[in-house]
Amino acid sequence: MKKEKFYRRSVLVLFITVLAACGSDNKGGDTPPQVEQLPQTAEQSAQQSLSLNQLAQQRIAQFDLNHQESEMVYEDREVQTTCTREVQTGTRQDCRTEYSNVCHIENQNICRQVAYPVCQDIPENVCRDVPDQVCRNVTTPVCANQTRQVCETTQRCTTETTHICDSRGCRDVPRRVCNPVQSCHNVTENVCHNETHQQCERTTRRECSIVNRRDCHDEYRNECTNVPQQVCQQVPRQTCTNVPVYGNEQYACTQTQHVPVGERVKLHHLAHIKIEFKNPRNRAIPVSDVAVASLEDGNVYLDIDGPNESKYRIIRISQTARRIDNVETVIIASFSIEAL
Repeated sequence: MKKEKFYRRSVLVLFITVLAACGSDNKGGDTPPQVEQLPQTAEQSAQQSLSLNQLAQQRIAQFDLNHQESEMVYEDREVQTTCTREVQTGTRQDCRTEYSNVCHIENQNICRQVAYPVCQDIPENVCRDVPDQVCRNVTTPVCANQTRQVCETTQRCTTETTHICDSRGCRDVPRRVCNPVQSCHNVTENVCHNETHQQCERTTRRECSIVNRRDCHDEYRNECTNVPQQVCQQVPRQTCTNVPVYGNEQYACTQTQHVPVGERVKLHHLAHIKIEFKNPRNRAIPVSDVAVASLEDGNVYLDIDGPNESKYRIIRISQTARRIDNVETVIIASFSIEAL
């Protein structure tokens, strides 16, 4: 996740610990790298910047990030103040015009339209469809299969040997002998003949007759009568009344107010961060390249800021969080930066 770069660069707070040679308090076994404590400030913030050039020389850096949010604490207190109340200061005359109904009886000629039905018989031709039946003779062929015997006469020939004697002597001479042979077989033929039958169809025919239709309509005329009716009109009258007049009066009083009494920690995240720098090709690291570590929403982020940021690879090795109490969390994060 890319964060704002060079954010609060003026607050450059870092605690860098470099492992270089063995410590004096390690007895026996492998020799650990020596730890050099760099200068550190008392102020802690949620963002730190580290020079990659210096980090490449030291190889390992360890520092803390601190993010703390506070909230104001309020309490209800009785406070002396000035209150305002409404009091009557006098009266004034309020006049208005009221209207009342004045009615009397008058005879009026009331006319209305009265409808009278007028009817007459109108002859009209009424037609209807009547069911009917139409029949006709239809001739259709009727066919059936019939079997008959067919015989044929054919010649059947055989070769026979005849013993003849002549001036040349006696010998067997072959000769062809043919005899008529008759063979018969059954043949099935489709034999048809015409049959006539009556075919009927249902149809309708039109029947019409003259009938009288009663046609009625209303005709209107006026009918008038004298009817007594009540006639009313609005008569104005002015009435006046005395109404009270009110004003505002101030007086000393006490009110419950929500006042601030101090601040308390709402959320506190403390991150212990370790960064290891790897430079397998031993290339020169520009002074302008900076690593920016930030603590936000309980997560630690590390970004490269500088013109050569694409020449580095950041690997998050681990991150664990441990809750101390309701408002404080300790985060331990480890990163690796490799120069490509």
